Amino acid sequence: MISAIGFIKNTIDETNLNSFIDEELKNQYVISKDIDEKDDIIILVTLGETITKPQLQLLNKKLSDYNLGHKKLVIKQEENNISVLEQYMDSIKSNQSNIRSNYKSTTSEDIFNAKDIFEELKSIYHEISKIYMGYLDES
Repeated sequence: MISAIGFIKNTIDETNLNSFIDEELKNQYVISKDIDEKDDIIILVTLGETITKPQLQLLNKKLSDYNLGHKKLVIKQEENNISVLEQYMDSIKSNQSNIRSNYKSTTSEDIFNAKDIFEELKSIYHEISKIYMGYLDES
């Protein structure tokens, strides 16, 4: 179980790390990020220009500008193959487009019957008095 103070500290560290990434790693694609609170380590997996040891040392010093000076920065660099990342992003966009077109092409008969679902939920969970169902269109 995490305390409220721990949760707030983690949220602040995460916000500060995002600012650090936006300002100091502009030429990098950050694939993943992890803040190890126990060992005070920030682990970033990046794609982009190679970060040299002197650059990493400078980045570690700049952590204090973002209230992260008590942590050590570790950067794991993947191959600088940006085209693989671009292909992956194109694939995601294509899949999203297919999902949207498939959803829009469904008929009203294909869409679940909300009333039947409500009745079944009500019979299982007697405390349910209302249920709201819908679709959020992000376009």
